[in-house]
Amino acid sequence: MERQMTINAGNADSFFSRAQEILNFYNLPSIAEFKEHLPSKIQWKKDTNRSIAEKWTNLLQKEMEEKSTLKHCNIQMLKIHEVHPVWRTLPPVTYEVKKANIKARLLTGTYLLQEHIQRFNGNSDDQKCLLCQIEQEDLKHFLLRCPALNEQRQKVFPALKQAIICNIGQNNWQEHFNGNKELLMQIIIDSTKVRENIQILSEEITTEIERISRKLCYDLHCGRTLLHKRMAVSKQSEAKDPGCNV
Repeated sequence: MERQMTINAGNADSFFSRAQEILNFYNLPSIAEFKEHLPSKIQWKKDTNRSIAEKWTNLLQKEMEEKSTLKHCNIQMLKIHEVHPVWRTLPPVTYEVKKANIKARLLTGTYLLQEHIQRFNGNSDDQKCLLCQIEQEDLKHFLLRCPALNEQRQKVFPALKQAIICNIGQNNWQEHFNGNKELLMQIIIDSTKVRENIQILSEEITTEIERISRKLCYDLHCGRTLLHKRMAVSKQSEAKDPGCNV
């Protein structure tokens, strides 16, 4: 082996050069170090898996920092071989998986709102919420402001507020959350990111918040979808019978 390494020292395409390049990329010991101390097969697998996971986690997290769609996501929770709380806190029930799917789309910025539709067609009129026609339908409007979805919101939001108050107290709620729509939106989308800034939120309460917010997001989605379908049916009826509006 030493002879081959010496002969191919200047050959970038040789096996040893490629092997050393890969070892350097993943911050693993060099071939020379392995000659001095060869780890066991189990230790080698453990060290290799850890180094590969750490390397790709760092690369992916750097790339995710540049994605505006992930601004509400706690990127530090996204790691190779680790499951995000959106999925980790799920009970083994199909219905809960459906809820988590909606939550994950909101978390990753892939849930289509009128704000996103406007970016594609360039028509500023398309930004307005089709349900209330009051303001732009962005994430904050959908989660916290749209009056057409107040019924769904009021059924779940009190439980979310109570869970937070029980953990941090009424005074801390007033200080951090009262009137702070951005923080409320963030705790609904990804409470782990809020927990980094507000240390008084415990791990147990973030799990409970995840459960409640998962239901809130799903109920809002169902309410929005139902109202959109009713609007479509109404438009179809008007098109078939224009005289009904006279």
